[in-house]
Amino acid sequence: MVTSETDALLHGRQPTHHEGILCAGTKTITFDLVSISNLKSADDGRMHHAVYTFIDNDHFKTTWTFRREQKDAFTEDVTYVRTK
Repeated sequence: MVTSETDALLHGRQPTHHEGILCAGTKTITFDLVSISNLKSADDGRMHHAVYTFIDNDHFKTTWTFRREQKDAFTEDVTYVRTK
């Protein structure tokens, strides 16, 4: 299950994302921010875009895009590995 509840709890915000767009050819699901409550300004920083890439049965990677001042500021990649 993919959720943005963590961001809401940490920042007192309630983000809403589009349903994930699945691309079977690249094994990715893409999420884009639709709206967010309690944001003081559209220029405030927030995670705006996420891509989940499923590498194999034991690995997946996320790429998060942080947006500030109406522009993409940086991305952050995290790779997850299933432990057995």
